[in-house]
Amino acid sequence: MFVNNSKNEDLTEELQGILYHLSQTYPNASTFQKQTVLQMELQQRARTDPTFKQRFISAVKAGGIELAKVLTNNPFVSVPIETVKGWIEAEPN
Repeated sequence: MFVNNSKNEDLTEELQGILYHLSQTYPNASTFQKQTVLQMELQQRARTDPTFKQRFISAVKAGGIELAKVLTNNPFVSVPIETVKGWIEAEPN
């Protein structure tokens, strides 16, 4: 599945916004806590915003996990992205 550049840019901006918000909300959190909070935030966002979920799934399918890591380039992401991938793959469409 191909994700066009505009959608990638929109998703990148949205993910960066989420990460910025989390870094401001939890400035003293440990790496594990940051990863857990990000995982919970992405799951919640995917449950409440089907468009976000589909864009995220498309980006992961198009570029794999490495794309998501590059898009975010943030310490919140290192482990939970693999967890989110498993969660997304287990979710029915």
